Amino acid sequence: MTPHGRRFSPGPITGEHATENRKPKPRDGGGRRRQRGERLTVPRFDARRPWQYRGSMKVKTSITLSNEVLAAIDRHGGEFRSRSEFLEASARELLARLARTATERRDLEIINRRAEALNAEAEDVLGYQVRM
Repeated sequence: MTPHGRRFSPGPITGEHATENRKPKPRDGGGRRRQRGERLTVPRFDARRPWQYRGSMKVKTSITLSNEVLAAIDRHGGEFRSRSEFLEASARELLARLARTATERRDLEIINRRAEALNAEAEDVLGYQVRM
């Protein structure tokens, strides 16, 4: 009851409080609100935090390993919750290394193709230097 003896009826919510009851907009992994039409990006693997959930669906599979490899996984897998997590982190690290190697190989091929022009340009620049 109000001081005047009538029941309080708030009526429709307007203004800045009207948005409080709305469904929140979807967020991306960084906590920022996505703009309309913006695609959701899945964070890349971070080798420093292999235990962190990556947002991808898991698929059950079966692999065959030698006893020595399995024993080594068990010895070194203490910081991981499971063998699967250890193997996934290892596979992601290897895939990242392979991608980096392919990029470096491609860059080296480009440099080698342009070596004569790059060397000529470097010699030209060195010609402008003042001897001390």
